[in-house]
Amino acid sequence: LVSCITSQMINAYPNKKLLNYGYKEQIKDFLPEIILSMAMGGIIFLFNFLDLNICMILCMQLFVGLIFYIVVSKLLKLESYIFLTSELKSVLNLKWKQKNE
Repeated sequence: LVSCITSQMINAYPNKKLLNYGYKEQIKDFLPEIILSMAMGGIIFLFNFLDLNICMILCMQLFVGLIFYIVVSKLLKLESYIFLTSELKSVLNLKWKQKNE
């Protein structure tokens, strides 16, 4: 966490100087993803209190975390989610076309 925050501060400085893209705007842009990640982390953390095999807990955490993140990202129409899905569709369509040629 400390490393990520430090990196963000270091990387934000040139953006402010070169692009006139200040700290507040940058934080505003990535704050929804951070809050969503924290919420997902909180939800999957609760699985640790189940009296199950560790592998079963891990599989459940992975599945629930992934579904939660995708559904909430889609509901909130997060820009990063929209970009990622459109790029993934483009790559898959390109591979599909290449395979059928």
